[in-house]
Amino acid sequence: DKGVMSLDMDFQSKVRLTSVFNGAIPRTFGGNFITDFKATLAHTGTKPLFVLNPLTSDKYYQIAMLLEAKLQNLNVKRVEIGNEFYLSKAAYMDKFPTANDYAATYLDWRLSIKDYLGSDVQVCAVASNKNDDGGTSDRSETWNSGIASTLGANVDSYTIHQYRAATSGVSSINYHSIFSRVNYDINELNN
Repeated sequence: DKGVMSLDMDFQSKVRLTSVFNGAIPRTFGGNFITDFKATLAHTGTKPLFVLNPLTSDKYYQIAMLLEAKLQNLNVKRVEIGNEFYLSKAAYMDKFPTANDYAATYLDWRLSIKDYLGSDVQVCAVASNKNDDGGTSDRSETWNSGIASTLGANVDSYTIHQYRAATSGVSSINYHSIFSRVNYDINELNN
């Protein structure tokens, strides 16, 4: 009665740690249903960005999730195909040995998503940023040129996940510091 899950079923049943939200208390209950996502959006007043899972799922299961979200009156207009596949994690490199392999999957999924949900859905490809530790790898350094050469003009947009600390060693929230950092990060991305 809650609708389809936003992640694969086997993920739902695993114990997870959500340290950010509940102090590292193991969770074994739900929370990945479309209705849960809808409630969160209602509380935050935001528009959804759906991040699909081409690593362990297939496009039809993921499109079914998007169709369920649409049936529940969610705005299904922004979709990201995967998450940070430019990192040198074994599972990522197994599934997408090269950026071109990811780009081929992106093109296939983009076409199917637009067939089912309309041409106005913006389908984002994952672009590279520095690794989480601030370093780089050959994979992340060449990722963007690899996908761009394969996708050409057949891409709606790219997403870059910019993970940066809002403050440097400050224990209390300093809003000036937070917004200064955002401006710095935007300038860095533009450059």
